[in-house]
Amino acid sequence: MRTLKLDRATSFRPVAMALVTAMITAAPLTGCGPQSPQSPPATSAASAPAPQTGVVSAPLVVKDAWARPPVGNGMTAAYMTIDNHSATPDTLLSATGDVAGSITLHETDDVNGMMSMNEMTAGLQIPAGGSVALKPASFHFMLMDMKRDLKIGDTFKLTLHFKSGQTIPVAVAVRDS
Repeated sequence: MRTLKLDRATSFRPVAMALVTAMITAAPLTGCGPQSPQSPPATSAASAPAPQTGVVSAPLVVKDAWARPPVGNGMTAAYMTIDNHSATPDTLLSATGDVAGSITLHETDDVNGMMSMNEMTAGLQIPAGGSVALKPASFHFMLMDMKRDLKIGDTFKLTLHFKSGQTIPVAVAVRDS
């Protein structure tokens, strides 16, 4: 195995492109091997016909996408972590999917001891070289007017849309937490 050493003078973009190319090239060789349940497979969005729970779409990586089963009022929230491995920030604008009539990006705020949810119409910035977690009592996608029943163990698809024009398909696992 080769070790790649980088210093501050080394450009990140050629290295990142080489890594993505290596991943795409190696994918057919590793596709039939056993998968660890603790680490879902990451794939290139350009080569993946179906969404995955860990999706690499250079320079963005979406991982650990999950949602709880909807409550009686036909709503739930979707959570995930988005890593940005580029030197440029990007903004998560929205998500689409056929599982709900409405999917909106929200932030939970504590205002004078009262929790409130606010729609984030301007989106959520994913900082360059940084990571943002969509998690309970924080950033999340609200899914309202559910079009089908979701139970623990189910998965559903969302497509994330970014300001850069990039879209990333993601499989969301339904679980307790």
